[in-house]
Amino acid sequence: MKFPHYCQAGFLCAAVFVMSACTSLPSATQESAQAGWRVVRQEPNIDVRVRADLPSSSLKQVKLGEVTVMKNAGSADNAGTAETSSDSDALEDLRSALADQLRRGLKNADQASVTLNIRLLEAKPVSPALNALSAVVLFVPLDTGSILVEAELLSREGERIAIWRERVSGDYLDIGGGFSRWGRVRNALEKWAQRCLEEPAWLTANSSNLS
Repeated sequence: MKFPHYCQAGFLCAAVFVMSACTSLPSATQESAQAGWRVVRQEPNIDVRVRADLPSSSLKQVKLGEVTVMKNAGSADNAGTAETSSDSDALEDLRSALADQLRRGLKNADQASVTLNIRLLEAKPVSPALNALSAVVLFVPLDTGSILVEAELLSREGERIAIWRERVSGDYLDIGGGFSRWGRVRNALEKWAQRCLEEPAWLTANSSNLS
């Protein structure tokens, strides 16, 4: 049975609505909810907090610690198919590429006393089938995919001094990446890493308030 064009469009809009509802962050970590932390940016998809009265100068030079993909980080895709071994391989490739990009870009890392650790969680690939359909009906592949990035800064003593949690989503305009399961997520992570290197949220959010 062939559905009318407007029915297909309605189905796609409903699918986009469901996907957009999954872009918000889970509840804040216990540490960040405790006294002594100051919220410097909080939106549905991003939460940045630093230790109260922490000077921004202490956040400028960092060295890369661990970049890890948490167990079961990949979730079921939009078609309901569970994570496969190829997805696990793709997530490891994402982790490795992110670590390499950050390691190459961090300046004076050998002189830094602050360590940057990153965890990748709740990865959602795009559905190539859904994007192929939406590209035909609406001329845009709508499924963007997403991944939760949790970045933390640790002091020399191992104390957590900054937290940056962000649900990173792909770009609708990334047409080429829209037809592979992990293409848009990979490109979105590259952009996140570039922001982390050039304008990290914990530094830019505090530069005007902290000395």
